[in-house]
Amino acid sequence: PAARRHRVAVVCMGAVDNRWMSFEGNRPNVSFGTPEFAQGYSERMLRLVEILRQHGARVIWVGLPVAREPYFDQAYAWLEPLGARVAEQ
Repeated sequence: PAARRHRVAVVCMGAVDNRWMSFEGNRPNVSFGTPEFAQGYSERMLRLVEILRQHGARVIWVGLPVAREPYFDQAYAWLEPLGARVAEQ
């Protein structure tokens, strides 16, 4: 019922997405940090937001936390602008 629909979706992506990404079909896997990864990851984030909005949810995008390990902080710093661009759309 409409009364039970969620009106807000809080999204935080990327905490463990710092290795490689696979795709369905014949697209090859891509390595983290590459332009191909940025493109594919952005497409996935945008698709998620589109699905949530189609179901009437207002989307709140939450940035990644400060990590204890420098490796993760660097990865999060690379991912953060991708999420910011999707959130602006």
